[in-house]
Amino acid sequence: SEVGTAVAAVGATKGAISQLQEFVQGAKLYPMPPNCAVLQWSYDTRMVGGRGSEASVLEFRATVAFLLDGVPHHAVGSWKHSKKIAQRDTAERTLGLLVNRWGEIAMQEMYGLLADDELAAPSSASVKCRAAPAIGEPER
Repeated sequence: SEVGTAVAAVGATKGAISQLQEFVQGAKLYPMPPNCAVLQWSYDTRMVGGRGSEASVLEFRATVAFLLDGVPHHAVGSWKHSKKIAQRDTAERTLGLLVNRWGEIAMQEMYGLLADDELAAPSSASVKCRAAPAIGEPER
């Protein structure tokens, strides 16, 4: 799609985290107030391995929370061996969903290429969603 191609071209010069921040900041209906963090990051950790002579390894999974046109969103990435890689993975997956997948659906919807039952059916999203506290609330 044209949107995906444009994102890929920008991606060659900018990182996924910067692209996601700019995408969220570009929301027109409810712009973010000044001095407010656009993306809020949190991390889960786990130990893996440790069988036999194998050493245990610490892994990280990033969660990003943001408001997009006034609607709270949370996205969770995959387990990675560093916080920075986990953060980048989550940003890439989130952009893939918001820009590529939802962009394709919007284009198909606009041109009437999707049937009503296709719009209601869940798709296999590359971003895993889970219940998370609202932005600014402590975790329970």
